[in-house]
Amino acid sequence: MASYETDQYGGITSVKGEKTGFFHLEKINDREWFITPEGHGFVPVGISHIYGNDSEVTVKEQYGFDQKKWVDAWLDRYLELGFNSAPAGGTSPCRDKRGFIDLDYIEDRFIDKKLPFTTGVWQFPHPNELRFQQERPDIFSNYYADLVEKRAETVCTRHKDNPCEAIVQALKTENAKIYDYALNPLAETQLQEVEEEFLRYNHLMHQTV
Repeated sequence: MASYETDQYGGITSVKGEKTGFFHLEKINDREWFITPEGHGFVPVGISHIYGNDSEVTVKEQYGFDQKKWVDAWLDRYLELGFNSAPAGGTSPCRDKRGFIDLDYIEDRFIDKKLPFTTGVWQFPHPNELRFQQERPDIFSNYYADLVEKRAETVCTRHKDNPCEAIVQALKTENAKIYDYALNPLAETQLQEVEEEFLRYNHLMHQTV
């Protein structure tokens, strides 16, 4: 197996990109690469939705309800298995229907480990994500537009200075175009542009329903 030098984020030092201080996408020799904050090519390897509320019994029986101990132990094991990123973030609404997962803590641990990850602006649930007697929101309402705007602002503000947050993903329907925002970095002046793009997309989506 060929050996190669890596930077502190796992980037291959022989693949040179722009050093921006943030994970970002860049084309090098007609090939798209993830680039580490230090400016080196990165090949992400990971699994979807690392944590979920289906592990509550494990947390109870093996960790005495200490969720942080469980998060830390599994993250260490995850890295030992050779994974180097969290391509779908720490969890998702369909994996954490009861709000069991402390996502802020998980993302802080990702940052501590210099593990790139994605965050989501969750807009509307899949049928299997609905709680008992819960209904889908009225996506045509002003309330829904305000809700999406607030969620986008919360996520983008939290991660605008985070070098390990690779992409803020806006999850949409199957027929819709998916916008991926590379944080490179996301300045305060760009927050409004991102939020307006989410709302513009919603308006476009409503016209196609």
